[in-house]
Amino acid sequence: MGERGAKSCGSIYVAADPGSSAWKLAREKMLGVGMDPNKQLKRYAPMSVTTQSRTSQGKVTVTVNVRGGVAEGSHQARILTVGSGSTKASDWAEAKPWATATRRL
Repeated sequence: MGERGAKSCGSIYVAADPGSSAWKLAREKMLGVGMDPNKQLKRYAPMSVTTQSRTSQGKVTVTVNVRGGVAEGSHQARILTVGSGSTKASDWAEAKPWATATRRL
């Protein structure tokens, strides 16, 4: 991909609100190199993860809630079960940004 292609498909994330000085500076610099801040400038929200577990009929279901982070790509979660003398790891579970991954153990 050439320089022109990279400019048209890349995204810039700013950990600030639209209209802030950081946002305005990023917008100005993007315009200066031929990028489109209306499409490519995005607000970054720090990622947070919460988990919930539920036991039913001897099986444990763990739900991982992912919020924030970047919108492109994917988020994955892996559940570690720690017991006395052993640790088990689940397979990786995919979660779309701002979504939930559920894995039955």
